[in-house]
Amino acid sequence: MDEGHINTKNKIMKTNGTTYRADGKKVNVFIPEKEDMNDEVNPDFIFQSTATELLVKAVRGEIDIHELAWQELRSRGLDHNGKWIGFDK
Repeated sequence: MDEGHINTKNKIMKTNGTTYRADGKKVNVFIPEKEDMNDEVNPDFIFQSTATELLVKAVRGEIDIHELAWQELRSRGLDHNGKWIGFDK
């Protein structure tokens, strides 16, 4: 890979910073720019506070993330587009 670029989650990103390791070796790093997207709606952060045990069960198919999301929308009185439809009676 070219100097000045790093691979992050299989995306090649131009580095915009430099730091040094404990052994003194120079290391190029990518420092994200402030984005307009709030962390609360950024899908990259959706599972950061989720317990590892639940993530493992989701990956194994032991729990249905899609169904849980549906249940949460219904409990908020929302349809699949996030539109208010009221609560189930």
